[in-house]
Amino acid sequence: FNLNPALTGIFEGDMRLIANYRNQWRSVTADYKTMMASADMKIGGFNKNSIIGLGAHVNADVAGDLDFTTQSASFSASFMQAFDRHRSHILAGGIQIGRVSSRFDPSKLVTHEEETFFDSGDRNQISYYDMAAGLLWYKRIRKQQFLYFGASVFHVNNPV
Repeated sequence: FNLNPALTGIFEGDMRLIANYRNQWRSVTADYKTMMASADMKIGGFNKNSIIGLGAHVNADVAGDLDFTTQSASFSASFMQAFDRHRSHILAGGIQIGRVSSRFDPSKLVTHEEETFFDSGDRNQISYYDMAAGLLWYKRIRKQQFLYFGASVFHVNNPV
C-alpha cells in the first residue's frame, strides 16, 4: 500500500506479512539503513461480493553523518466490491492515515567555525500527520493474472 491505499487486502490469501531491511553505501562514512514491516488482511464485507481490507505499515530510515532519521507508522483500510459472482471485476477504494517524524543529531554537526547552529530543544525534529487516498479497478484475466488500473493521492492534508 505504498503505491495505493486501495491495494490494502488485495492479494490471494487471507493475511500478508512483509519485512525488509536494507543497508546500502557501506563504503562511505555513514551508511544508509532502511527498515520496514507491514501487515494487511481481509475481513468480511457487507455482502458476499464485498471485502474490507485492513493494514498497518511502519518504516524507519537512518542516513548520513548526522543520523538523519525518518520514522513513520500508518494504518490503511480499503473497501472492495465485486460486480459479478465470479469476482472477476472489482472496484476498490482506500484511505491511509499515519504519523511521520524526522530528526537529526546536531551534536554530530562538524563546522569549520565555532558557531552553534542549534541549541537544546526540539528544533532538530519535526512530526506531522499524513493522509492518502486511492481508487483501483481490477479484472481477473486468468487464474493468477490480473489487470490493474488505479490512481492515488498522497499528502492529501498538505503536511508541513
